[in-house]
Amino acid sequence: MPHGGPGIDPGAAVSVAPSRGSTGTTDLHRGHRTGRHPEEALVIWEALGSAAIGLALAHLASKRIPGRLPHRRLVLATGLVAGLLGGLVSGVVLGPGQFPVTLLCAAGVAAAMLSLLLRVDAGAPESRRARPSGASSGASAGPRERRHAPRQRPARASGAASPSGAARS
Repeated sequence: MPHGGPGIDPGAAVSVAPSRGSTGTTDLHRGHRTGRHPEEALVIWEALGSAAIGLALAHLASKRIPGRLPHRRLVLATGLVAGLLGGLVSGVVLGPGQFPVTLLCAAGVAAAMLSLLLRVDAGAPESRRARPSGASSGASAGPRERRHAPRQRPARASGAASPSGAARS
């Protein structure tokens, strides 16, 4: 009786189930993978496309509105990571084979994340407001001017009444 039991040829190539993260079968005697699934290549292209879309949106935003965004490296890194995150989430939810929809979702997530980096332009709305006709210059000043402007106190007369309201004699 052979070593492997009845009906088993010990010299034959053995096909084992793929381990986590690998695809195809492995030939134990030769030590190489013998097949790939087409979905594996599609996932790589989805990830690369999602990262490229996020990076392109970040580059476009940093060129169009640089004054309202933080440092350019932060913007580019956020776009890249947001694109990858959007592609990953949409790829998991939709499944393989939804390449255009995955890229569209990645673009949406990247745009949403980049919009969180925008700074509010505080000076623009303040300068567009019409000033009241009788207002002094301190009444319509911006928040910074009001904060640093000295307070004006009413002048006291030398013979003024005491705080209790009665004049001292």
